[in-house]
Amino acid sequence: EQVFYFSPRILNLIKEAAENVYSISNNAGVQILIFLSGLQSISPSLYEAAAMEGCSKWESFWKITLPMISPMILVNIIYTIVDSFTKYDNNVMRIIQEQLLGADYGNAAAGAWVYFLIIAFLVTTILGVASRFVFYQNRE
Repeated sequence: EQVFYFSPRILNLIKEAAENVYSISNNAGVQILIFLSGLQSISPSLYEAAAMEGCSKWESFWKITLPMISPMILVNIIYTIVDSFTKYDNNVMRIIQEQLLGADYGNAAAGAWVYFLIIAFLVTTILGVASRFVFYQNRE
């Protein structure tokens, strides 16, 4: 007797996620360090004051932790985007490098500049949109 039924699409998604755990954890080292440094920079007195006022842990997370690490979230977003665009397994980077190694310097340089401008536009757009949701302590 079959108790649970999962569609093959859901099972395939779970299988792919399980297969990619190593790759994700291997590529997330810098982001984890940035988050850890951000969490350590939050003053414990903020949590003590919140506890004295009767805040639950859930409220402390949403009102203290998340706003205080939001600049680190933005840094991690930008770092991850740039990292994903500059990996060697990226087809555009591979084409540019093959042209460069093939002594086709003009096409390699032109392709690299166009690729750089696309990445710069994307990063600037995301930075402009995401920075509206970032809490800056010294902003007036």
